[in-house]
Amino acid sequence: MQSDLANYHDSLIGIAYRITGDVESAKDVVQDSYVAALKPDNAFGGFSSLKTYLYRIVINKSIDAKRNWKRRLSMLFSLKAESSGTESNFLDDLDRKELVRRLLSKVPDNFRIPLILAEVDGMSYVEIAETLHISLNTVRTRIFRAREMLRKELRRIRVAP
Repeated sequence: MQSDLANYHDSLIGIAYRITGDVESAKDVVQDSYVAALKPDNAFGGFSSLKTYLYRIVINKSIDAKRNWKRRLSMLFSLKAESSGTESNFLDDLDRKELVRRLLSKVPDNFRIPLILAEVDGMSYVEIAETLHISLNTVRTRIFRAREMLRKELRRIRVAP
């Protein structure tokens, strides 16, 4: 199983990064996921592929890490509106990757994760359904809605004063 873990390492780091938004957090999440997967009492019984099993662990731990980070941040700072600076010129300062990252950060996890798994990791809708334990139609719907949210946010940014 350990050699199989190495085969998926870069992909697991990638999905963890895209969920947490932080490289170091992503590395921590993947390490925690390896520990969970290698425990003698792990739940992997061969009912799905090892890849699906590892992705599920990483996704869950990434979401937990993101939630914990948000909780800690809100405890440190009172929730105030962002600075009064306008976003009108920020497109000039961002490259495409940063723009995509910002747009994706506006999409809720339950929609963003299936889209990332499909578009970035190249998983089939069937694999995504197995990994996330949701129906195939739910995968299709969530990916469609995620794309709609991205389009709406992009239109909003482009017409911002």
